[in-house]
Amino acid sequence: MPWSGASAACLGMQVHAHRGAPALPENSLASIRAAYAGAWDGVEIDMQRLKDGAWVLHHDLLTGRTVSGVGRKAVLQLSSDQWRDAKLTGAGGGAPPPFLTDALP
Repeated sequence: MPWSGASAACLGMQVHAHRGAPALPENSLASIRAAYAGAWDGVEIDMQRLKDGAWVLHHDLLTGRTVSGVGRKAVLQLSSDQWRDAKLTGAGGGAPPPFLTDALP
């Protein structure tokens, strides 16, 4: 039987979107917004720090799978300016990858 929000509610559980809504680039602002607009109770996101101390939303230790435009580098080696120049990949990609402050109210 497929899992659903109704199944979780019957069991008294909450269901959180892992890195946002599944049809959009993970840890993107669009995926976070879509998860909250859908049937998800919350969103789990991943954070990492850039070399200048800024916090960003990104899961992998290296860029390349979900972020392009900066080569395949460790997130910790990138500056905020390099992060702003990068682009999210995948369906609905092309937007800049978010900083943590972009996702906070």
